[in-house]
Amino acid sequence: MNVLIDKSSYKTGFIAKKIGMPAVLFYIKKHRGCWAKIEVERILAVIENEEKEDHELGQIMRTLEKESNYMSYDDLKIEMGWNLEL
Repeated sequence: MNVLIDKSSYKTGFIAKKIGMPAVLFYIKKHRGCWAKIEVERILAVIENEEKEDHELGQIMRTLEKESNYMSYDDLKIEMGWNLEL
């Protein structure tokens, strides 16, 4: 669980607040690695959500675009001389 929290890029104080747990208790539980099932479910609901996944995917795509010979679909159609208008 601690690995997921660390990789989530959320600050532990933010997660603690979102799940309604005092930050001090959250830090203690994180350090000890002792989570109740309901706490795990609540933490996962915070750190694994579609909005965060979309953000991360966007960051990956921007990085790939800068680092590679990326070509958009529209540019590819022009390059290949495709006329796909119906």
